[in-house]
Amino acid sequence: GASAAAIADGRGLARVVRRLLAPRVELRAATMADAERAWVWRNHPETRRQSGDPAEIPLDRHLAWFAATLARDDRALLIGSVGGRDVGVLRYDFDGDRAVVSVYLDPSRQGEGLGAPLLRAGTRLVAATRPAIRRVEAVVKVDNVASRRVFAAAGYREETRLFVIDPRETTGGDGSR
Repeated sequence: GASAAAIADGRGLARVVRRLLAPRVELRAATMADAERAWVWRNHPETRRQSGDPAEIPLDRHLAWFAATLARDDRALLIGSVGGRDVGVLRYDFDGDRAVVSVYLDPSRQGEGLGAPLLRAGTRLVAATRPAIRRVEAVVKVDNVASRRVFAAAGYREETRLFVIDPRETTGGDGSR
């Protein structure tokens, strides 16, 4: 009775069905041919709102970043596709035995349940190609409930909250400006 209710939420069947019906995501390494489409997706207002840096990115700066990223050994930039159509971008930054993942979808495909399968495919690829990686982390804004659900559905567990400040916002430790 009560002890079962403490560990079960009654939605297990729905989770199993969702997992069984999840779209099959294929991953490939990004190329410069993907740069402009990724830029459009990244600059979509909703994507920017949930990004660590919500500013719109000029195309020339994005193209330079994209080319530099493709040349890095400590970063993987991947394109996920479903049914032959590109649906999202995964970026992994590798540092020793850990990686930090960033993900965003084609805005026209948001709400289709693609985020968790995309992340799971990325996790499988990291496990297969980077055996030294023992931990993959993601920084998700506290108010980004949708992303928090997606990461949880992909098997991630929430561990801590970050406290951050832009040092330009304050001049003193006592709250004065």
